[in-house]
Amino acid sequence: MVILRHMDTYLLLSNPPHSGPDVSELSQMFGIAIAEAQAKVNAGVPEIWFANTEAGPLTQMASTLESMGLNTRIVNGSILGMTPGVDKLISFGFKPEGFECTTVGGVSFVAPYDAHTVLAMLKPGDGKNEEVAAMTQSGSVVTLAGILDIYFVFQGRIRRATVHPQTTDFSGLEGGERETAQENHSQLIEQMRAKFSDIVVDERLVDVPIPRHQMIGSGSVKGILNDINPELVEITPPDLQSRLAFLSSV
Repeated sequence: MVILRHMDTYLLLSNPPHSGPDVSELSQMFGIAIAEAQAKVNAGVPEIWFANTEAGPLTQMASTLESMGLNTRIVNGSILGMTPGVDKLISFGFKPEGFECTTVGGVSFVAPYDAHTVLAMLKPGDGKNEEVAAMTQSGSVVTLAGILDIYFVFQGRIRRATVHPQTTDFSGLEGGERETAQENHSQLIEQMRAKFSDIVVDERLVDVPIPRHQMIGSGSVKGILNDINPELVEITPPDLQSRLAFLSSV
């Protein structure tokens, strides 16, 4: 378990996969039915489970959960607020000094190959693409290749760029753009894996239902997001889940 130190509200995140937890104990801890507890375990995606203004109580709770076979991560809510919103990637290139990015929002940067890098793959598994399309441009293309949120941590900052088949120019791939969106997507992931020394490819958001702002043990997610930063209340559930995947991988 890693605690990211910062100020403000601390969050206890589920960090699946879990190891055969006792759902009856979990249902008692959450104050929910066993079937609901089983659904949380089966979800297989990071969620906010508890929040507190101090890390200590959450650390104790995390120890209890881990003894029950549940993996968790404690982060500071203000880091969630510092994580950039969706900004679609226009172009990229593998330069000698690092991975060069230019986004729709007019942001340009070069991420060094030793930057901590998280690739969060997002593709809904129930055929409903409306909310994912709100993050991107085309639900139909998302169905084929999904989208890829790339997070970089370097020079004390978090950078984010969202790869989308209809927005991103894939000519920056070594060997050039491929024939299909799926090939471009997979080649980008493989080439980044080969270049970056500290990279996590998170596939937990692939083929899962579109998330909702769920209730948790210490209140509603929207209420907690509002306490951290009122602007966070407006982010879409897929955006939140992508950010949580990143935070649970740091």
